[in-house]
Amino acid sequence: GTAQPAMERYLTNRKDMPVYWEVEYERISLEMGFIGYIVIMLLRYVVFFTCYAISKKVKKLEYKILALQMTMFQIPFLLNLQTNIYNYIDGMFYWIAIGVVYFAYYIDLKYKAEQEKIEPSPTATYRWD
Repeated sequence: GTAQPAMERYLTNRKDMPVYWEVEYERISLEMGFIGYIVIMLLRYVVFFTCYAISKKVKKLEYKILALQMTMFQIPFLLNLQTNIYNYIDGMFYWIAIGVVYFAYYIDLKYKAEQEKIEPSPTATYRWD
């Protein structure tokens, strides 16, 4: 993108571009415009609320904690406090966190499926939700 510091020597119209692109929202606005910024932020909010809805569906406590932690990890990206566009490591952690939420939901489903296959014993205590 044009906001990368290394791109400065390749830009012919560098004098026409604003120089204040040090934070995330400025980089997005510069490279993709105002509409692009709104689209990216809307997508981030959709991903966050989807992950939150998925983490609410997880029943086993260990997996629910993992899913909620990875969902809350996305909040700095919603507030433009991280450099998700500029720093590829931040972007990698962002998408890994989303994958972990889906993974926690998947292993919770597998756990429930295994629990339903087990024959109930008369001496076992059950937790009814």
